[in-house]
Amino acid sequence: MLDREPAEAASESENMTLALALTETEKAQPPTPPKTVEALESPVGSPQKESALTIAKLLSGEDLADMETKPAPEKVAPAAATTTTVTASVGSAGGGGGGVGSKRWLLGGVPEKVRLSELRRAELGFRVSAAVFCLVSLSVMAADTTPSWSGDSFRRYNEYRYTLAASVLAFTYSGFQLVVEVHHFVTGKHIIRDPSRKYFNLAMDQILAYLLLSASSAALSRNDVWVSRFGVDQFAKLINASASMAFLAFIALGLSSIISAYYVFSTIY
Repeated sequence: MLDREPAEAASESENMTLALALTETEKAQPPTPPKTVEALESPVGSPQKESALTIAKLLSGEDLADMETKPAPEKVAPAAATTTTVTASVGSAGGGGGGVGSKRWLLGGVPEKVRLSELRRAELGFRVSAAVFCLVSLSVMAADTTPSWSGDSFRRYNEYRYTLAASVLAFTYSGFQLVVEVHHFVTGKHIIRDPSRKYFNLAMDQILAYLLLSASSAALSRNDVWVSRFGVDQFAKLINASASMAFLAFIALGLSSIISAYYVFSTIY
């Protein structure tokens, strides 16, 4: 007991000495300025907070440059508005396409007047083409004579005369149809009244189309025999040109006969 009392007295004296030293140190330091109201209201922007966030990012392994330059995510448009926009764009794109327009034309979406006017224009174009091809064919065939000692001519061969006759008939018919169209455009009336006009056009288109097909085939076949025996010369080249023009006239009249068939069957049904 006697030994503990001096030890406790020594420890109490040391504590008193340390307390006095701390008091003198606090008095020697300048007073800390009080925090402003703005700093108290927004503690997030304080230097201590920013340093703490920086240390936390470094500890987590994130790149500060990427975090600073990362753009803010854009707002997602509502699903209903996006769907409406896509539907409108698809509808506008589909309405101007050729496939949709052709389907609408075939299914009857086009007015009857518009359809008939388009068919009339196509028919007129085919008839003009047939007239031009027939004129070229008969002109070349008529001029195909050899002025040399042999005096060869298309008149010596039935196939060539057949092609010339078919071209003349088809040209005459196509010219007559053009006159009919001009008369209808000027006066508004047809030379041949309906429905006889439609049946006449269909019959003549098919008859002359098959006539031109057979004539051009016969002329080309006969010319091949000529070339195989005597070789190619100016006479054979002109025969090929005339028969080729007759075949093109057959295609034009064949397409025109399809339109004539449409007119006939639309009247029946």
